[in-house]
Amino acid sequence: MSKNIFNSKPQRKFFPAVIEAIVKPVLYLEKFFYILRDLIWRYPDIILENNKYRDSFFRTYSVLVPFSHFILAIVLLSIFLIIFFSGTYNRVVSAAGSELTEGVVMGADSYGRPQRINKVDPFAPVTVQLEKDLVDLIYEPLFRLDLEPKDKGTGTNESITPILAEEILSIRPGADYQFNLRADVFWQDGQKFTVDDVIRTFDIVSNLRKSDNSYTVALKQLKWEKIDDYSFRICTKGASNDQRCSKTEDNPILSNFLELISVKIVPEHLTANLDPGNYDIVFHEILRSPIGTGKYKLFAADDASVTLARNNDYYMQAEIPNIEYIKFKYYITFKEAIAGLKSGEIHSLSASTSEDRSDVSNYQYIVTQLSPVLYNQYWGVYFNLRLDPSGNSIAPEFLLDKNVRQAISMAINREEIIQSALMGAAEEAYGPISSNSIYFNPNANWKTYNLQKASELLDAAGWTIKNGATIRTNSDNLPMEFSLYFLESYDRDNIATIIEQDLLKVGIRVIINRQEQQDYLSNASNTPKGWSLEELTSQVLAPRAFDALIFGMNTFIDPDRFELFHSSQTDYPKLNIAGYIGSDETVKVRENKLEGESSVVRVPRVDKLLETARSYDPKSGIEERKADYFKIQELLADDSPVVFLYNPRFIYYHNSKLKNVNLDSVNSIEDRFKNIHEWFLEY
Repeated sequence: MSKNIFNSKPQRKFFPAVIEAIVKPVLYLEKFFYILRDLIWRYPDIILENNKYRDSFFRTYSVLVPFSHFILAIVLLSIFLIIFFSGTYNRVVSAAGSELTEGVVMGADSYGRPQRINKVDPFAPVTVQLEKDLVDLIYEPLFRLDLEPKDKGTGTNESITPILAEEILSIRPGADYQFNLRADVFWQDGQKFTVDDVIRTFDIVSNLRKSDNSYTVALKQLKWEKIDDYSFRICTKGASNDQRCSKTEDNPILSNFLELISVKIVPEHLTANLDPGNYDIVFHEILRSPIGTGKYKLFAADDASVTLARNNDYYMQAEIPNIEYIKFKYYITFKEAIAGLKSGEIHSLSASTSEDRSDVSNYQYIVTQLSPVLYNQYWGVYFNLRLDPSGNSIAPEFLLDKNVRQAISMAINREEIIQSALMGAAEEAYGPISSNSIYFNPNANWKTYNLQKASELLDAAGWTIKNGATIRTNSDNLPMEFSLYFLESYDRDNIATIIEQDLLKVGIRVIINRQEQQDYLSNASNTPKGWSLEELTSQVLAPRAFDALIFGMNTFIDPDRFELFHSSQTDYPKLNIAGYIGSDETVKVRENKLEGESSVVRVPRVDKLLETARSYDPKSGIEERKADYFKIQELLADDSPVVFLYNPRFIYYHNSKLKNVNLDSVNSIEDRFKNIHEWFLEY
């Protein structure tokens, strides 16, 4: 018979010991409360009981009245002024709580209120910086491709950091890869992350209605297959119609394959009914209630702000942020946002403008950080090289002359723009490929600042200064003038003004005030020189109705510039903004040849090079790619469809209580949050 341990002697001694262990702490706690009660009860007596030092102080103070009152007032006022002017007050106010508040300049709606975002779109590239920020904080890609510059002129390092993918296996570089995913990732609603989410994301992006999206264009050329719940294979499409990569042997190469598939991944269980053709028109729920795998998730949104909350279940425990909430507070103007930064209403503010930078630097409690040069962005002046249906130039006809465009490029002083308009927050750009890239051609004969050469080119083109006039004219006595369009902002206004003054020195009139431009219909006297983003998009960019345009372009880390300069990419919203068709021609084999047609067709040489340069093995074909891109840059420098101005830096202002902000390896403004898990607010 088994022994009943509850009736044994050791067990009978156990219960009194347990009771004693429970009762003793209770008795000690009771005693502590009695002591605390007595202390609170006697508090008035402790403060007010006789004290010779206190009594002596009050007797002295009474004797010295009213002088003692005056001295006390001076002391209190001095303490207040020291606190206020040292910035301590603002720093304490701005650093309160575990919520980071960042200002965002949104502009005004038709009612004069701050504009607000109404979606977070992870599928297609967006132009609103706040939406980019939210997408980057909420969603994650399979991996991150970074550009790490070496010393100038020696090229760059491209690094791949796995994120949702744990391992990337290169079966054939540029054509065929296997991805093995992390098995410890959960969506922010608690569902498990699997390969089905990746497959669904690729299915959606490859079928988006906006087929000009670079990721959509790329994925249409690819196919993918599931191996198991945490592995899949993706490759370029060959001649075979078989959907399996394992059955394809003639995969063409896309040199920047990996960059073209670095999309943000969305949950399959929330997008099963999403129609890629109209998800952004009917506003699928994923746009309003984003669910990602990132470090932050959507918490709240109203007319004045949007707030993210820390994802406490983030799979990389060591990278769960210290900051619990990020609140993005809307402002109409940059000056209002700067005022909020100064007063402590917000902790931080990112800026692509140098407006008020000198003033902000006077505030000791505000830290100003300047990002590295963003080599995957450049700003330039795009000429409109299109013809109307009748064959006439849309812009002034002289802009079709490449010698005139070269002269304009040589007449613009980039260094003055960088130092005067941008306060040094940029570096001169030489073409569309970073000067830090191994693919950059420093000997492409870029048309840099040279006033004498500019004047000589204009004279040779038949545009001369006659009888002491200030503006050049041609043989028909037509003045040399054109309109320059740009987004209204402090920096753009200053850049446009410098360009206007520079070109006037060589006899070209540039119209930078929108009230003088033919497409502007309003007669309002207080209208700014530049255009709002909505106006610039709908009235200038979409109809391609401009003479010249100041515009910023984001590029791939890879040197591929097909979307920017190939003649097939000229229609809106594609990115060959100038409508550039290379002047130097060559021949290539005609595709889909019909009977009676020649087997070859003449095409712009730059088109053919852009096509071949993206088809080399990204590992073994580097020298061949360099040769093609060097020639492409020579052709662009000669045709000058764009005046390349500068590669920008951005400015990040933040309260000194915000610690560990590191911009050393950023490639974009949204990259400022790359190390947010290391940030904290000091109290």
